[in-house]
Amino acid sequence: MWWISILLGFIGTGAAEGRLPIGLARDPVKHPPHMSTFAASRSGGQQTDWDVAHYDINVVLDSDASQVQGVITVSADASVDQPDALMLHANGPDIESITVDGDDADWSQSGEEVLVSVEDTSAGDTVLVEVTYTAGGNDSFDYGLNWGDPIFSFHEPDGARKWLVVFDDPADKATLRWTITADVERVVVANGVLMSKEEGDEVATWVFEFDAPIATYLMVLHAGSYEESVDASGPVPVYTYAKDGSIDQATEDFASTGEMIDVFSELWVEYPWTHYANAVAPFGGAMEHTTATTFGNSIIGTEWAEWVNVHELGHHWWGDMVTLSTWEEIWLNEGFASYTETLWAEIAYGESMAQDYRVSQVESYFAWKEWEGEFAVYDPEYMWGGTVYDKGAMVLHMLRVVVGDTAFFQGMVSYGEKYAFGSASIDDFREEMEAAYGGDLVWFFDQWIYRGGDPSYVVGVTQTEMKDGTWQVDFHVAQDTDETWTMPLPVLLTLDNGDAVESEIWADGAESVVSMCLEQSVNELEVDPNDDLIIVAWEQDDSRFSAADSSCDGEELGDTGQPEDTADPFTDSESDSGMDGDTPDASGSDTALRAGSNCGCVATASHLPRFWVLLGAGLVVGMRRSTVARSR
Repeated sequence: MWWISILLGFIGTGAAEGRLPIGLARDPVKHPPHMSTFAASRSGGQQTDWDVAHYDINVVLDSDASQVQGVITVSADASVDQPDALMLHANGPDIESITVDGDDADWSQSGEEVLVSVEDTSAGDTVLVEVTYTAGGNDSFDYGLNWGDPIFSFHEPDGARKWLVVFDDPADKATLRWTITADVERVVVANGVLMSKEEGDEVATWVFEFDAPIATYLMVLHAGSYEESVDASGPVPVYTYAKDGSIDQATEDFASTGEMIDVFSELWVEYPWTHYANAVAPFGGAMEHTTATTFGNSIIGTEWAEWVNVHELGHHWWGDMVTLSTWEEIWLNEGFASYTETLWAEIAYGESMAQDYRVSQVESYFAWKEWEGEFAVYDPEYMWGGTVYDKGAMVLHMLRVVVGDTAFFQGMVSYGEKYAFGSASIDDFREEMEAAYGGDLVWFFDQWIYRGGDPSYVVGVTQTEMKDGTWQVDFHVAQDTDETWTMPLPVLLTLDNGDAVESEIWADGAESVVSMCLEQSVNELEVDPNDDLIIVAWEQDDSRFSAADSSCDGEELGDTGQPEDTADPFTDSESDSGMDGDTPDASGSDTALRAGSNCGCVATASHLPRFWVLLGAGLVVGMRRSTVARSR
């Protein structure tokens, strides 16, 4: 399989530098390129006349014949009087009969769409549609039901319809009851709480209840010769299911799951499910099936297991609890889960590790771009690669940089609380962030979510010595790309005496400049010293720029005139900023300087600290950020 070669090549790139190439071990195997890229219909809300409320799925697994005998009862609520036919999806099942409220129904199938006629129905009425069918499956891993030991299903984005008859749309979530009959020697793992198990001589029947709304792509069953372990020491029980003597290693790999649940429950909202489970299966990735994550056996015992585990756990808030409304908005799932990895690196291992993690995600994104091309995060041309996962994670981090920790985590909490157990859009998320931030963020989402590409910068320093021995230092930023980017650009200036000044400039437009009054001249600068941003490249070219007008309190050497009055040295000036009401406000940071301002004067500042306070977790994570220049 050629995608394995690409994967190993990517991994080698990061490993050679001694860093984890985060994101690389996971993405191409979760949805390998030989599998279909997109759902058959990428738009949510395919039907507005009906709301599916509950699925009762009863399946008998005949492993000898590789066949499923199924009966699915769909409980659907009419949203309007005299609704159109109820739509279901089937792309593999052989439907034998359909009834509505116990009576034979008129139904038809065109392609994957099954239309069931329901007559004399008023808004608010509930109908029970029972579908009897048979289905096959896959002898090797693919969407749908995979036969072997274990038998397991894989649905995202549109695999449920390969062996179930359901309304296969992420925006229509429903409660669920599984009744699964399998060979008696198999252990069955599925979504929800195990309610009962009845054993016969040859088969056993397992019943699971899932009493919260779930999207069809998150439904799953596993049936294999599993061993089970349980860790009951955390906030909820954590189960591990593995076979072939790997249960001890798998349990060790997942040992920090309870701690992760604790941390993210404090950081966001309380973990929304009764328990968590990982069921190991023979494929290369992992999938966040709610309460029953499917975890690839090839990851067990590797350095990747912890990071894939926290990624899939993160989905249990972002994707499982709050589900994307349409597949175009896959960033709400995968970007958020990928940033969960970054947060875990920060919380569990400190800011230095988090910084390395961000570097690896940016490098992973740029490596992926060589293969998948350049496109926007929204409605991506490929949903399972570096743009959605790695750039998506960094976009969240950059949003955090722009709005600040308090607003960022408040926005995450309000987003989770408002849309819990439902579906949301990117605009819904933006609005919650704007409410927490207290300002407009359309400009940020427009450039980072809705358009492709990334910024490059040419920077330079011009400096003028004043008669009193101080220096006016002008920091210039130019963007030579067709489209420019508005972002706070952190800079680290190393002075002649070795002290460091950490500041930032709101780069906006083709060229921006900010002036500082310093006690020393500058002999070195570094852009984005803490690796907070996605930057294609930056280069320093001092000769390109001219010194800004004098604005420090003192005469230039050789200047017989008096300088004009300047603003308060620690007040952000609006003059000549070029910013309008739709762009961000750079105030709120003593060293945040608006491009084009007269002068933000900074006395010699050495190693200015930045702290990341994780709201709600009660943790200060990071400590002082290093001001040592870093090589990329």
